Amino acid sequence: MTKPAGYLRDRSEVANWLGQQGQVLLVTTIRTSSPELNYLTPYDYAVVDFAGQKKEFMAAAGEKLEVGDKVKLVLRKKFQPDASSLIEYSLKLIKV
Repeated sequence: MTKPAGYLRDRSEVANWLGQQGQVLLVTTIRTSSPELNYLTPYDYAVVDFAGQKKEFMAAAGEKLEVGDKVKLVLRKKFQPDASSLIEYSLKLIKV
């Protein structure tokens, strides 16, 4: 029997992108956000070139990105959960 977490990891895009490295092509700083992400503001959002494939991702909390930075995709908390919530994770960028 497959466990739910293993099933998700095996079949999601996360497994394909986790750990991938690329270079920042474009970056913008978000200073005002939705209530769920207010605790992160300001945060950077970037378009990254991963060996010819361009994709956009949010930077991890506290990461200040600039055009040309080498970055890597890691898992980080998606939202700040309350005591009874599941902790959701998403792919985010960190500098290499």
